[in-house]
Amino acid sequence: MAVNVVLSLTSGSVGEALSLIDRYASYCQGIELRADCLASLSCEDISAVSARAKELGLFSILTLRHERDGGFFHASYKEHDRVLSELVSCCSFDFVDVEEWASDSIVSLARSNGSRVIRSAHFFSSMPSDIVSYVEALAAMGDVPKLACMLSSSADFSFFTDSAMQLKSSLSGDYILVGMGEYGFPSRVLASIMGSFITFSSVGTVSAAPGHVSPDVLYSLYRVPSINEGTSIFGIIGNPVLHSMSPGIHNPIFAEKGLDAVYIPFCVDSLEEFFSVADRLNIKGVSVTIPHKQAVIPFLDSCADVVSAVGACNTVVRRGSSWWGTNTDVYGFWSPLEDVLSVSTLASGRRATVIGAGGAARSVVYALVKNGFDVLILNRTVEKAASLAADFSCEYAALDESSCALISSYRSVIVQTTSLGMGNNCVNPLAFYDLQGDEICYDIVYIPKMTPFLSFAEKKGCRIITGDLMLKAQAIEQSRLFCELV
Repeated sequence: MAVNVVLSLTSGSVGEALSLIDRYASYCQGIELRADCLASLSCEDISAVSARAKELGLFSILTLRHERDGGFFHASYKEHDRVLSELVSCCSFDFVDVEEWASDSIVSLARSNGSRVIRSAHFFSSMPSDIVSYVEALAAMGDVPKLACMLSSSADFSFFTDSAMQLKSSLSGDYILVGMGEYGFPSRVLASIMGSFITFSSVGTVSAAPGHVSPDVLYSLYRVPSINEGTSIFGIIGNPVLHSMSPGIHNPIFAEKGLDAVYIPFCVDSLEEFFSVADRLNIKGVSVTIPHKQAVIPFLDSCADVVSAVGACNTVVRRGSSWWGTNTDVYGFWSPLEDVLSVSTLASGRRATVIGAGGAARSVVYALVKNGFDVLILNRTVEKAASLAADFSCEYAALDESSCALISSYRSVIVQTTSLGMGNNCVNPLAFYDLQGDEICYDIVYIPKMTPFLSFAEKKGCRIITGDLMLKAQAIEQSRLFCELV
């Protein structure tokens, strides 16, 4: 069953809503007018919205969402019913969305005017203990049932997925099932797999619900309308993960190669729950990011030697009924550096300084040592630097002014591997050291692209390597493995 992408219009004016319909019509199959978001309610104006949708071949949904159900209509239930009745009487929409507590008179009025009724229920703090029975009870009212639940964990997503699979077998008519929030995002992309005939999207400053993205993202990046039971599912697991750039790398590769595959971010707080649901959804492979690169290893049936060497895994794929892991971060790090090395004269020979001693640093140190570099490891917690140095027979020191002389003898390549270049921690961890200008400076942070460390290095005349190059290189190697499984 093909799913319909619906644009929820949360504009404050009908004029803006009409503009958005025109802009996004090619990316969706329907629109939902959230009348509760409008500054004023005019039957003439609201009718113009459904008319414009019809002109463009889109079906239309009228919704006046009460604050009790996450909407912006703040009056009493009685006033809600009065206003919605008035709108239903004077406007023609294909669907009218009513809360499960709506009066029978509104339901009868909508039906008599030729609209199908969506009977909706929203759970923002918990889920029904029995989703299947709840949706079946809504369906028994003779309407299209809609259940939207906030998912707050991997266990919630697993339960939600199981319920969706059961509903596909027990319900013969249309229904709408939505998992809200970061943990629920995969359900929006995999709506057809979940059996839902609609997935919602929104644009602008007011999101219609937690987890919405714009319709062009669902349509063009994730190719949601074409996802079916035969689509190969891949993704990235982490926490948090919706910020990841990886879907924007892998999905275009699938599209360019004409492969029936999709790559989705999965927020994961329990690897055990994730791998359980991965079996039920037949997920074929995943990228692994913070904080699971080490923790995922016990869930593998086998792995490449590099995983054991660096103690981290960033790529997991199915091999038959087993999970096999590898680490493409090593290749991703080395590939851009190798390109620069091929045209560079090294200031102090094949010697490098690595800032940081975490999981990312392990991959970097491994790649450097494997390719003939002597390495100095700097870290604020010296004990961690010492531990990593012992594993790879490297030198180590504290990340402060006392190490300047050592850095000078390991300055051909300087690699920044910590989180100090991103977000609220956006600082240059090597600010105390005076770069000479002939160093190769590499920061594996990719948001922002120009970190304080790289900006400082560029001003000094150093060659710089940005973290997005590593991201792309490791993703291309991952993609090679993923595409073999489609």
